[in-house]
Amino acid sequence: MNTALLKTAKPYERYVKEEPDTKGIKFYQYTETDSGSEYMKIYPNPAQEYIKIELASMSGENVHVEIIDLLGNTVLSKNYVNTPIITIEIPELECGSYVAVCRTGNSIQSTKFVKN
Repeated sequence: MNTALLKTAKPYERYVKEEPDTKGIKFYQYTETDSGSEYMKIYPNPAQEYIKIELASMSGENVHVEIIDLLGNTVLSKNYVNTPIITIEIPELECGSYVAVCRTGNSIQSTKFVKN
């Protein structure tokens, strides 16, 4: 089984283990630990019309962003080129909790946000 260990954002680091697809379903396991590092910021949180994602360690790189609901469904998937702050319009998302996953090269970062 090939799994990847992923590292994310303040106020907690989240280590995410992504399991391989099983019948088209992605499984994520989150473990949170207190840390003082800042890799990824999402604001405003909670959000209504848009979110901004600031990626300190990915500045100047191509970034693939996925927004995943708590059922594991990818509700948004988009590529961004050389953008230090990414703005994503989210008026079509239902109210609830989501995970934003940002991938570039061999780095993956994720954090939760709430849509009101």
